[in-house]
Amino acid sequence: MESIQSLTKAKTVEAVQQQEKKTFAPLKEASKIEISEIEKDRKELKFPRTRKYIKAISKTKDLVSTEEVEEVKEQVKTVPVYNKMLGILSECGIPGCIIHSIDKYGNIIEHYRSVAEIPEEIREGYMKWNQFPDRIMVEIYTHTLCFIFDDGSVECVDRTQV
Repeated sequence: MESIQSLTKAKTVEAVQQQEKKTFAPLKEASKIEISEIEKDRKELKFPRTRKYIKAISKTKDLVSTEEVEEVKEQVKTVPVYNKMLGILSECGIPGCIIHSIDKYGNIIEHYRSVAEIPEEIREGYMKWNQFPDRIMVEIYTHTLCFIFDDGSVECVDRTQV
């Protein structure tokens, strides 16, 4: 009698384990796909930015003409992983303003006078801003922060607040 119970119990445990394998296998596959997609994005993000792009974003500090605004919009669309960009933080020329944000369409969307005003989704970019003293801007993506330097070089940092 005991051997029948232990045999039944063993079969039940085996059946549960098989079901768990079937249930969690798609989740593991999905996470592998997501990870490989992020790695692919990071490779693209490491490519140097063009001089034209750097100049366009740098001009947002003191924008004066509509031509310059259009140039910014045109250049922002050239970033490597455009669809996953949350925004760009760049220096601001307005007195009392610490930084401004540019959306993925090239529009200056907000000027910030304090860290508390910066939206949560892009705040991490500003919090790491001073760790890269020679940066011109930071591009904020869903999974990565890209600090862009005057020569076009890029330093990518994984986001901690995704």
